[in-house]
Amino acid sequence: MRGSATSWRNSRRSGNGMYAISLGDDGAQLRPLEPWHAEEFLAHLDRGREFITRHIPFGANATDADSARALLHAYADKHAAGTGFLHGLWLDGVLVGGLLFRIFDTATGMCEIGCWLEPAGTGRGLVTRGARVLIDWAFDERGMHRVEWH
Repeated sequence: MRGSATSWRNSRRSGNGMYAISLGDDGAQLRPLEPWHAEEFLAHLDRGREFITRHIPFGANATDADSARALLHAYADKHAAGTGFLHGLWLDGVLVGGLLFRIFDTATGMCEIGCWLEPAGTGRGLVTRGARVLIDWAFDERGMHRVEWH
């Protein structure tokens, strides 16, 4: 589905510059995951930690609010530098997973995308829908020409 970058541009924005991109009519949204989400992020990781860490180490070191905030701050810094981006996947207002550009290199036109979900978010196509939006944005708006997924 090309045209997701249009969805990005037309996304709902609040007064503080935040946006939420609807991923369908099932209450799924893609939103930036930022340091002020630390407690919500930690609660999400705690709900799905065993499941998530079986597949990837992401978030394994976020074991309290300070370490969760530090992880989110690291990605906020990457976002500010244009070298990485972190987004949460919300379902009916509950954070259930996320997508990230772990590497985002505009000089080479290459980026690496990753994802994670807690069990409540699986089997709904959230990663597929969210990744489509982010990859379209990377290609259409930022000039990427290669996306890797490891």
